[in-house]
Amino acid sequence: MGVRSGNPRVVAVPKGVDVGFTPHNFDNIKAGRNASIDSVLMQKLTTAAPKFASLLIDDILTKRPQAVQMLNAAMKDMVEAVASEKIARGNLKYVGVLPSEVIDKLATLHKAPQSAVIAVRDDDILHALRDSKQAKGINLPTEFWEKLPEKLRNPSAILLQAKEQQRNKNASDVLLFVFDTDKGKVAVKMDYEVKIKDTETGKKTSHKLNVVRTASVVDLGKEKQLETLRSFKVLWGSL
Repeated sequence: MGVRSGNPRVVAVPKGVDVGFTPHNFDNIKAGRNASIDSVLMQKLTTAAPKFASLLIDDILTKRPQAVQMLNAAMKDMVEAVASEKIARGNLKYVGVLPSEVIDKLATLHKAPQSAVIAVRDDDILHALRDSKQAKGINLPTEFWEKLPEKLRNPSAILLQAKEQQRNKNASDVLLFVFDTDKGKVAVKMDYEVKIKDTETGKKTSHKLNVVRTASVVDLGKEKQLETLRSFKVLWGSL
């Protein structure tokens, strides 16, 4: 029931949605809000029904390309700070959502995610840019990370590396976003627990999100690398 207007009325919302959630009006947002654009857009959706959150964010970003560019700008600020300071300050950015088709396929495999939202921490950026990885020539360029929100919307394929396929008995399911053009892959760990500061109370609470953990160069022209990727289930796109 809506009561804020002083004229109470019954309001219908999709199942699993916070009735206090109102999609942000991006037509009125100012360029100076770039730094927090990811929180404005996605923080309230971290606990929303995954399919609803995915469809809503995809609709917003499809209809408002400027929102994608603002997310890129916010991501670039984080990457530049990590690259110059060489330290992580415990910051987190929301960089996208799992496609609704992927959520549906995961559900049929009894691996439905608890949230559609994808996030990345500055600690993981620091790890990705570290010198040892660059020395091996397997790191993705800084420019890739600076445009991560845009990149995650345009993979060649999304694969499931099930926890059962990993050596670590305590492993989580991982989604691999493969980028043929960029010759790279990004590993997104599903249902990864992170602490998020509540925008109203200031208190940090635990939430399970899909978190970008690692990324590296991959060459689909090399049979051995392609064979490894083919051992994983394709949820979206093709190799």
